[in-house]
Amino acid sequence: MLQFSARATLLAAMLLLAPAFATAKTWTIPDPNPVAVVTIPDDWDTTKLKYGVETTSEDEDIYLAIEGTDGSSIEKDMEHSIEWLVSKGVKIDAKSLKQEPFKLNDMDGIINRWDAKDDDGATQVFLIIVQTSDKKGLMITAWGTEEAQKENKDELTAIMKSIRAVK
Repeated sequence: MLQFSARATLLAAMLLLAPAFATAKTWTIPDPNPVAVVTIPDDWDTTKLKYGVETTSEDEDIYLAIEGTDGSSIEKDMEHSIEWLVSKGVKIDAKSLKQEPFKLNDMDGIINRWDAKDDDGATQVFLIIVQTSDKKGLMITAWGTEEAQKENKDELTAIMKSIRAVK
C-alpha cells in the first residue's frame, strides 16, 4: 500500500509540474533594454533581431516578428516591415486595409490587416501596434493564410497572451 501511494504521489506531482516542462523560451523585446517579454514555443524557428525576434511556426506557414519601437518611429517601422514583406514576394492589397483598436493584456493597440498574395496564393498580413508605455511600444508583423492561422491558433493565442510590458 505504501508503494502504491508513493507512485500515485509521484504521478500526481509529474502531472502538476508538466506545464512547467513545456518547451518554450521567453525572449526580451528588444534586448538589452526591453519594453516587453514574449514566450515562444521551442518548436517554432525563432531568431533574435536587432529590435526583437522573428519566428516561424513548426509547419512554416506562419511568420511572426515582434519588435520594440518608439512613438517617433512607428510609421517608419511599419514602412520598413511592409518593404520587407514585399521583398519576400508578398503582394499586399492596399485597398483591403482594415483597422481596429484592441487590447492586448491590458495594453492598448491597433490591428492593421490586409489581404495579400504570396507564392502560395491568398494570404493575410497583420501589422499590430501595441503601446507598452508612454513612449515605447511593440510592432508585431504577422503573415499567413487563414487556414494556417486556424491550424496554429493555440500557439498564436499562447504567444499573444504571453506578451507582457516591462516597466
